[in-house]
Amino acid sequence: MQQARRLRQIAIGVVMLMAAETAVVAESSGLAFADTTTNASAASASSDTSNASGPAEAQDETSAVLMARLQNRKTEVLSARTTDSTTYALPSGELETEAYAGPVRVKQDGTWKNINTSLSDTGADLTPQAATADIAVSDGATRIWHR
Repeated sequence: MQQARRLRQIAIGVVMLMAAETAVVAESSGLAFADTTTNASAASASSDTSNASGPAEAQDETSAVLMARLQNRKTEVLSARTTDSTTYALPSGELETEAYAGPVRVKQDGTWKNINTSLSDTGADLTPQAATADIAVSDGATRIWHR
């Protein structure tokens, strides 16, 4: 009886400690957490769909690691994004960085956009939608000179 009571007190203490740690992580990251308590068949069905939808995204490394562990899939660390690399938090708690031979995205107006060299008409010129250099191509209009 005494041993069961002591084990119950330890279990309550561990639960309280974990709740406090989660609250500190939630407060520092500003993110909300999904309820991960589901039955086995729903969990297997949701894991199939979450893996199919690709990696998730989180603003910072701490949030990404926590999200990767909770969702059991890799999560991109948006604050570590560069023109030529992508960093992911893995469910194991490790980080993985993919480095590319050249730029794959460009920052425009404060947001990252994948490079897209499709030309769009911007008046007198044709310009790419998202490129690393400022490029303008003439739309071929002819000018008529009057004397």
